[in-house]
Amino acid sequence: MSLSPRKVVVVADRDVIVLALICHILTRQGYQTQPVTDPHSLGSIVESGNFDAIIVDAAVDGILDKLRKRPAIASRVIVTTAESLDVSGVWACLQRPLEFGQLVQVVRACANQNRPLTDS
Repeated sequence: MSLSPRKVVVVADRDVIVLALICHILTRQGYQTQPVTDPHSLGSIVESGNFDAIIVDAAVDGILDKLRKRPAIASRVIVTTAESLDVSGVWACLQRPLEFGQLVQVVRACANQNRPLTDS
């Protein structure tokens, strides 16, 4: 039985160009990506559990606090930030500007550690 492609959710509410670039790079690496431009819709995605990693821009208001309340979810979160901040409880934190080779390595490590919470 073959496993489906690793799925990565990418969340940004401001910089849709960076969002599109991250999705493009990960798609070329064989990942299925789901861009999210409305952080309020993330709840239904998180509830589905059908993802291997979530890349979140720390600038999205309140998103880290919401994700940290769910340790099984937070362990799949890769935060991008231009500032120094407490990112305890998440998989990784990447400083912006992003180095895309490093992003791919971190996503690969996270996705290999985590499989979707559901089998859909």
